[in-house]
Amino acid sequence: APAPALALLERFIAIPSLPRAEKLAANTAIEREAGALGERELEARAALAVAQNLRDSDQLKDAIAAFQRSHRIASEIHASELEARALIENGNVSATTGDIGGGRRLVEMARDLTDKPEISDWQRARALLATGRVEMQSGDAKAALASFERGREMLVHSGRVLAGLDILL
Repeated sequence: APAPALALLERFIAIPSLPRAEKLAANTAIEREAGALGERELEARAALAVAQNLRDSDQLKDAIAAFQRSHRIASEIHASELEARALIENGNVSATTGDIGGGRRLVEMARDLTDKPEISDWQRARALLATGRVEMQSGDAKAALASFERGREMLVHSGRVLAGLDILL
């Protein structure tokens, strides 16, 4: 029956308009309910949103676990674009917490996905930028700058811009 799934999707779409303090609980509820309904893609998207909420609240250990849930589900349903997003964000958070090797591994996994035709140039650019962040945190400024430059070129090619990238470069 599509009605419960559509109602859940409508609630998920409305979450960005909620006050920041309510977003984590709302996304957590959507993740749980989507799993119960068997709506795997919505479950993965909600897990990604939960992870982002946790990251933004500096609950990094819990954020990593939620990014892992999102990645696992996306991988199981072959949602490559969503899988790449979860890997990129998890790689950034992992490297930020001091796990440079883990962050590098996750970002490399995301970069491996960027060869797939369904991956957008936007995600390809984000993977390059994440590579640059991990390289910067590992102390390799030259490699970081090269990755940032390639990511910027890919962003220009995609028609999108990332505020602050030119300042970072």
